[in-house]
Amino acid sequence: MARETVRHVQELRKSARLQMEERIELHLAAETAALRDALDVHREYIAAETLAVAWSQTPLEAGAQSAIVKVDGQPL
Repeated sequence: MARETVRHVQELRKSARLQMEERIELHLAAETAALRDALDVHREYIAAETLAVAWSQTPLEAGAQSAIVKVDGQPL
């Protein structure tokens, strides 16, 4: 799950035309407890791989890149 999540975030970084070294704030909303738990377990890995310096508990403000994707068949 973690690698798939990182892949989706990296695709969003690319579509936003971010430079490789640019840091981001990340908000991930999972509908299922299983996915939320997996994200919590792998939070440090996901942040390191995506260059996230902040993990937001609330949705980011208007204008932030966003997407609804599926991770292991579950909406994220």
